[in-house]
Amino acid sequence: MTPKETPIASTFLGFVKKAPCPSCGTTLTKSPGAALTLCSRCGDYAEFGKTTLRALAPDAAGLEYHAPTPWTDIENAIVGSVLRLDPANAVLDALRTRPSEGRLLKAAWPKECCVCGAPATRAETIAAEVEFQTDAGAMNRARSRARVAAEGAPHCAAHEGGARFARVPGFGDRASRGRLGLAFRSYGGQLRFRALNAWRWDA
Repeated sequence: MTPKETPIASTFLGFVKKAPCPSCGTTLTKSPGAALTLCSRCGDYAEFGKTTLRALAPDAAGLEYHAPTPWTDIENAIVGSVLRLDPANAVLDALRTRPSEGRLLKAAWPKECCVCGAPATRAETIAAEVEFQTDAGAMNRARSRARVAAEGAPHCAAHEGGARFARVPGFGDRASRGRLGLAFRSYGGQLRFRALNAWRWDA
């Protein structure tokens, strides 16, 4: 199936391009130097060409494709060490029993590998140290630290490390405010995850 396209509505000196999102119609602006643009309303990716904005093919790979988490209070996130943990790890035990020590992502995961889409044969648990701001209205915004984790990231026998916590680099329609997301190694993995988790960037 041919990806949807929308015409570029305006341009400034050939550098600043705007076009409706092929998926939902939200006006997207091309970020300087960015190969792709992410829509904060529907969460789909698209690619600017010379005259059109084309929806990204589901089998796209080679970059990282971000999906939102429910933690809309995390802004200006700085992600430190990213770990894949054993399910019996003490860090996970602490997050399950003492939520005040961090955040455990309660997500639904597909049964397909988040890298290639093959049937999953095992699951990985990922975690990261995150520094962030929470009070958007404060003049002097205090920074907080937390450990975040997610259990159940599906993989086939041939792949590992298909998802990690990461700061989303930006949106093509407005500033991202440094939101925390899950970065997938394939766009198909991002799409399959989002189909089961209705969190939104613009929430």
